[in-house]
Amino acid sequence: MEILKGFKLIDIVKHGILFSLLAQNGLHGQEIKVDEQIKFILESVVADGESLNGKPPGFVAAIKKHGKPIRIAAAGKRKRLSKESFTIFDQVHIGSCSKAMTATLIGKLVDQNKLSWYTTVPKGLPSIAKHIHLSFKNVTVLDLLQHRGGLQANADDWWSESGKPITTQRLLLAKQHLSRPAKNKRGEYLYSNLGYMIAGLIVEQKTGQTWENLMRQEIFKPLGITSAGFGFPGTKGAVDQPWGHFGLAMDPQQFDNAAALGPAGTIHLSLNDWAKFTQQHCGGQLNKIVSVKTMRDLHRIRHYDKNKYALGWNVLNRPWGNGTVLMHTGSNTMWFATVWVAPNKKTSYLAATNYGGPDMPQLTDQVIYSLVAIDNGVNPPEIKVKNLRPNSVKK
Repeated sequence: MEILKGFKLIDIVKHGILFSLLAQNGLHGQEIKVDEQIKFILESVVADGESLNGKPPGFVAAIKKHGKPIRIAAAGKRKRLSKESFTIFDQVHIGSCSKAMTATLIGKLVDQNKLSWYTTVPKGLPSIAKHIHLSFKNVTVLDLLQHRGGLQANADDWWSESGKPITTQRLLLAKQHLSRPAKNKRGEYLYSNLGYMIAGLIVEQKTGQTWENLMRQEIFKPLGITSAGFGFPGTKGAVDQPWGHFGLAMDPQQFDNAAALGPAGTIHLSLNDWAKFTQQHCGGQLNKIVSVKTMRDLHRIRHYDKNKYALGWNVLNRPWGNGTVLMHTGSNTMWFATVWVAPNKKTSYLAATNYGGPDMPQLTDQVIYSLVAIDNGVNPPEIKVKNLRPNSVKK
């Protein structure tokens, strides 16, 4: 379905092109405009007071187009029943959207000849190679990043090695799960957080640094990303950043998955900083972090079945994106984040909420759909929490 179908042109006299408030980032003195059109949308989807009607406590969303200021707004509260408002500068937990960053990090190391896409698991993990089952002997980093390495979805117990150094935790978990027969045949698709953890571990073994430090040095610092971290945002016990919310009761939580899972999805950051990363994937001169060849590798589909997963990205085709688009969702069950990148439009659409409830996949898709409509100069549709996701934005 074309994004413009059924929409009327925006009445500029009524809505204006952009109502905005100026806010100071406090980082490099950058001014960011609060987009009142996006804010109006978000205010319609967040919870009102004590209501438990399926609406999230807070929400933030943005459009980033090359050469244009970011269009961003936030609504709601950092924590249910608190007074602190959710702001455009707040950090959000992006869950499995971290996978694109892990894959990009590995691509950068490939460019530096520190690693190969075709490094096998035994060669990448020499200290445990003798324990690795034969069914994994030919599995490569490329296979792991495409969820085609035969690994099960998750570790039996991500917390089993907690308290040990982070790389030791990952190594022991890898040894435990790689010593048994593969769950699937190599090349068959099975979405695997464990596979991404092992890919990150191979990076650690090859460089002698933790995945976390490499992310800071090779991805965050070069892109000027200053808000990023790992685990839940903010200070324990304080409401200086949004809290996640769990279950139908929307129980406020400052919690995350085990740190060992890191490469598969423990990153938090502001939407403005997240957009600095996603814009790297919009092609051409926007990519300043990996080679052109490597960026193409990150976006290339190698298996033509129903699962269109490249390296850290689902790769789809949408008319509103002028062809190929990249997307991912992420959740640690207390947050939900969605990102769509349209390289042919040099535009990213990002949305995140501090609630991981059952309607959040549909709701974030509806918000993304509204962002696409705004970007195309048409009136966004009314959003309802339990609406079915539109054909033009469905996975």
